[in-house]
This record gives sequence, structure tokens and C-alpha cells, in this order.
Amino acid sequence: MIGTVFEERYELEALLGRGATASVYRARDLILDREVAVKVLHAEAVADPDLLERFLREGRAAAGLGHRHVATMIDRGEHDGRPYIVFEYLTGGNLKRLIESGPVPIPTAIDLAIQVLLGLEYAHRSGLIHRDVKPQNILLDESGQAKVIDFGIARAATMQAGPAHTGLTITGTVLGTSDYIAPEQAQGRKVEERTDVYALGAVLYELLTGRVPFSGENFVAVAMRHINEPAPSPAALRKDVSPRLDAAVRWALAKDPKDRPTTIELIAELEECRQTAVPEEQAKAPRSLVDPLTRPSWSLRALVAGVVALAVVAGYLVLRSTPGGSPETVVPLSATTAYDPYGTGGENNAAAPRATDGRTSTFWSTESYLDAPALGKPGVGLVLDAGSPVVVRRLTVVTTTPGFVAEIKAGPGPTRFPFVVSPSQSVAGRTTFVLHGPARRYYLLWITRLGAGFHTATVAEVAALQ
Repeated sequence: MIGTVFEERYELEALLGRGATASVYRARDLILDREVAVKVLHAEAVADPDLLERFLREGRAAAGLGHRHVATMIDRGEHDGRPYIVFEYLTGGNLKRLIESGPVPIPTAIDLAIQVLLGLEYAHRSGLIHRDVKPQNILLDESGQAKVIDFGIARAATMQAGPAHTGLTITGTVLGTSDYIAPEQAQGRKVEERTDVYALGAVLYELLTGRVPFSGENFVAVAMRHINEPAPSPAALRKDVSPRLDAAVRWALAKDPKDRPTTIELIAELEECRQTAVPEEQAKAPRSLVDPLTRPSWSLRALVAGVVALAVVAGYLVLRSTPGGSPETVVPLSATTAYDPYGTGGENNAAAPRATDGRTSTFWSTESYLDAPALGKPGVGLVLDAGSPVVVRRLTVVTTTPGFVAEIKAGPGPTRFPFVVSPSQSVAGRTTFVLHGPARRYYLLWITRLGAGFHTATVAEVAALQ
């Protein structure tokens, strides 16, 4: 098909790869004079209703996604009865090719995993479970940024288990790739967000060790090992993998989805692991800005309660490298007041600035609620002023009352916050929220439920990254 022009616009120039049902070509967009990638369904696959529907589903799914870590779909159409999808052309190859050279540096492996998780979290928030996360479906652009592709077997996150909604095709074949398949998917049970987390855990294991977690002679043999055998330890094969990173990988590879982290939880944990993987002088915060507090121990499921020294306020957060290498800088937030639209109108307003004074020994707290953990109202919040409109990508909260549930909102002013810009999550001793959306001046830490055993929620410190 080299030289073929689709719809008088896309001229196929070279074959990039051929799969079981489709081929991908580098092509020239004759109208915009740029290179693109064109995925074309094989002629024999067009006659198979299941394969045709899967390809069309990929186009529909990709069309609804727009994120820096998801490959951008440009166009789709049909040529001589064969559907095709046009994507941005990425020149960095895929992760499988990167791994062929052996284990990658630990900071690189962590950065790539975080980038993929950010793309997956966006897809999950858009209602899609990928179901086929693997190195071949993660491409790199010219700057080394990872982008997720191929939502051909993606499913709506709201689908329930049942004959039409399991991981099986009509013929009983399990969808997905056995080297990275989650136990519940291999068994044809309901898939969810944590199904993709398991697959990403397998990808991270391979990035760190150069090997897949489980090998075998065929699909079934490998799938059975995913179902029955304990998650392997990357540190057993690579001595410079820290105990915390080793535990994070095995957390993602837990057999029961309920025992795995969410995408947000794993992102936050890998952010912590990344700081131990950079040179010491870059990760260390100035002593004068860190309270002499003992860091709580970390368990497999979460950070245990206690105040954590907020090193994010200085040091490595002041000019830290993002996964793509560009600098991240601190957003100077000021906690100005409490936000209590469903109550008395204020909750310890005068103490609000303590949440951004750079000291974890001081804090703002809600009022005491006798019916805790319920608040008896939709929520109560802490107003954060950035001084001018700014895009906040990550917001870290430190508390002495772990377990309260919160989300981040944004708004045009300090008294109205109509936009929810982060998923709701439980706040441990120190928790990072991943935000989305345009630049805003005002943000709100919106607390909807208190932690078990506490009648108040405290915020010792808040820090944000642009």
C-alpha cells in the first residue's frame, strides 16, 4: 500500500508495524504538510464483525481523549472499504524497543510509569478502562515523553460483569496480553481501574529488570501464574531497587484488585520513590525549612498516620525535573480563609494561614463534629489563593488527622468553586492530588468526610507544583 493516498490527503510512505488485525504506516498529510501515523484494518479483518467493531471502538474511544500522555487522534475514515485511524506521528519508538537494550535507569523507569499512569487516570476519569496496557502500547515522542495508544479493547468503566461484559470474546478467548494481564481479567471477571494498574505494575517490573514478571510456554501457562503465584520482587534481580520501590511494584501486582492502589495512589507513591532515586543533593531540603519531625513508617496499603516533614515546600520541589525533563516550580499558595457555605459561614478562619506558613508544626483545623466521621453537610473547605491565574498540576496536603476524604475544586473567585479538578481521595499523613484543568487563581481543598476516630480534620501544610 506504499504510495496509496487516502481521501486525497494521507499518502502512505512506510510500514511502521504490522499486527494481527491492522498495520500502521508513516504517512504524509498533504494538506498540512506533516508526518502522521495511519492505522489501517486488514482486509480480512473487515469481514469479521468482532474485529471490525473492536477497530471502530478504538476510533471512538481515542476521539474522546485529549491528554499529553495519550496519543492524539487526528482523523478517521474509510478507504476502499477498509477503515483507518490517523494519529500523531511519534518518533521515539515504543517501550518494548527501549527494554530490548536491557533494564532502564531507575529514575527513567519511575518517570515513564508516572507518565503512563497520568494518561490512564485521565482515561479512567473519562469512563474508559484500557485493558491492554503493555510496552508495545506505550510510545515515546522525540523528547522521551510516554503516550498511551490502542484503546481497541477498552471498556466503559461502568460495565458490570456478565456474559457480554467480561474479558472474553464470544469464542471464549481472553482479551489482553498474557505477560501483563491482571488475574481478574485472565479469569474473565469484571475489570476496573486497578486492572490497568496491575498491567502497569508488570510494565514497571520489566522496565526495572528487563524481564516480564511471569513467563511460560503459552498464554494459558502465563495467565495461570498471574492468577496463582505471588508477585515477584524486582529487587531480587536488581540490587539498586530500593525496598520502597520494590514494595510499590508488588503493591501494583497484588492479586486482589482491592489490595492494589488506584492510579492516583500509585502516582503519589512513585513520586516518593523518585526522590530516593535522584542525587542526594537534589533531593535534600534545606534543614532550616524542615521541622524536626519523625517520618511515619510506610505500609503496603498507605502511609500511616502522623505528621510528615514537608520537604515539598523547598529543596527538590523548588526546581524539580518533570518526567519529560522540563522544570516544575512551586506555586506560592496562600490559605486565606475557611469555606463553609452549608454551615455558619466560617470554621477557624483566623487559623487558615497556618496551612501555608511553611511549618508542619502549625495547622488549620475544621470545627469539631460530634457525628464524625459524617459532617452533617456536603462539606467544608480551605480556600487557597495563588495570587494570579496559574495551572496547578499537583497539590500535596500534610495532616495530623489522616483518613479524611477530600477533593480539589477551582473557581473564578474566593467564594465560588464550580469546577472539580481532582479525583476524590482519602488523605494519609501526606497525600498528593493530581489536578487537571486551565489556569485558575483560586483553589479549594474540599473535605467531605472526616477520618475514622477523628472529630476534626487538620491541614498542617499545603504545597503546589506548576
